[in-house]
Amino acid sequence: MDGAIVVVAAFLETLEHHATTTAEALDHAGHLAPVGFTGNPDVTDAYAEFLGRWDAYRGELQTGVAAIAGALGAVRAAFLQADGRLAAALGPGGG
Repeated sequence: MDGAIVVVAAFLETLEHHATTTAEALDHAGHLAPVGFTGNPDVTDAYAEFLGRWDAYRGELQTGVAAIAGALGAVRAAFLQADGRLAAALGPGGG
């Protein structure tokens, strides 16, 4: 099998699952609550600025990870379809 390309559908499925789970976690649990630090407006302002940057970054990251999950699913589906067609073309006994 020197130079062969090996595709493990279960591995692609696992990667897709982890990417999907990560994207969902970023979408649902990634929100930080605004807080006020009594007596220190500089800290409150800095925290508010951080929240704004984090929310934007989290949204971009979630979008990217969700796109990766979709691509992994498409690759896995295409591989399984091609594998099924090849097996059918070879017939019983694999060729």
